[in-house]
Amino acid sequence: MNHTGDGVEGGPRVALFLSGRVMGYQHVWGHLRAVLDKYRPTVFVSLNLDLDDPDPSSRAMVENADGFLDTIGLTRYSPRVNIEKTVVPEEWTTLAKGYGADTWSYRFYSMHLHNHRCIEMIRRYQDMEGKRFDIVIKYRADIDTREGTAGLPEVVQVLATGDGTVWVPELMNFGGCNDQIGFGTWPTMEKYGSLILHWERIFSSLMTPEINAETLIHSYLVHIMGLTICRFHLPYWLHDSRYEHNPRPFTPRDPVLKKARIIYQAQLKANEHLFRIRNKP
Repeated sequence: MNHTGDGVEGGPRVALFLSGRVMGYQHVWGHLRAVLDKYRPTVFVSLNLDLDDPDPSSRAMVENADGFLDTIGLTRYSPRVNIEKTVVPEEWTTLAKGYGADTWSYRFYSMHLHNHRCIEMIRRYQDMEGKRFDIVIKYRADIDTREGTAGLPEVVQVLATGDGTVWVPELMNFGGCNDQIGFGTWPTMEKYGSLILHWERIFSSLMTPEINAETLIHSYLVHIMGLTICRFHLPYWLHDSRYEHNPRPFTPRDPVLKKARIIYQAQLKANEHLFRIRNKP
């Protein structure tokens, strides 16, 4: 399954990128495959891995990544794949710590670094092909949902809003903007995936006292890039095995996974309640 499609036959060209990590994909492959079948995108992947680290947990993550790439018809040597261990600049760490964001700043920086690496690969690919993608999708390999692809926007909807609008789920926004799924035209998603180039400005542009990954990307998209956010309803969650080196089914005895599930289930319930209120007949 080597995804180098040009979208649905006769339709817009679509790119989809996955960044950071792909742990847990084995448990939700059916959903990701449905997404790939729906949009028939050309897939780009950038992963935070150290190929030379002899630690068993690192080796397990590399093996997991190789398995994922093989599943979608790629290898780590493909021009549409980037393998790179995230190195955070000291200036970023100092700045984040000053705003009390040091506990999660590495994950935030790493995610947006690999988002940008995907954008760079897409740009090179377009230059090589001499054709531009009409739609670019940011997705994750560990997403699970009972909705299938029904809640995801159609390509024609995204194109209708034109450049300057990012489509994101209304779920898991935590006072800002969901940073796990995104849809937009190429010019829009090029901006979406370039936050790492503006990291010195994102904290100062915040319009809320609440500082987290979601408020920071919202501030970047809206106040720095001037983009409009369009939210769609997709009840979903991230599979519990995403933090594990050897993915296995969720067990209530694991306190870390239990806490993560409780948080996401609470957010899911709150957003579904909000959706019902907004859509009362």
